[in-house]
Amino acid sequence: MKKLILLIAIIGFSLNGVAQKKSDFEKRAKRSSNAIADKMNLKKERKTFLYEAILDKQKQNLARLKDQELTEDQKSEIYAETSRMMNEKLSEKFTQNEIQTINSLIREQQSQKRKGY
Repeated sequence: MKKLILLIAIIGFSLNGVAQKKSDFEKRAKRSSNAIADKMNLKKERKTFLYEAILDKQKQNLARLKDQELTEDQKSEIYAETSRMMNEKLSEKFTQNEIQTINSLIREQQSQKRKGY
């Protein structure tokens, strides 16, 4: 009986700890969408939609690249495909001009990250 109670308590604590912890890509998506929304003066609804689109893209990249030995060309193909998927989703709420602006801001963020800013 004591072992059962202990087991239930351990499972409860571990599930609670996992449920509260945000993943790195969720944090990156939040940072990225916040920065883009600030530069484009987006309202909350569109900002949330942008966050979800960026998060979906990052989840797709992670799922397709994780634990696989891929060439750089294969990785580039995956990145291009997930970018197209994100653009399709963004086209539901954004104009083509806005999507181009979003993509250029994402590229700008990525280049700054590579430079170490």
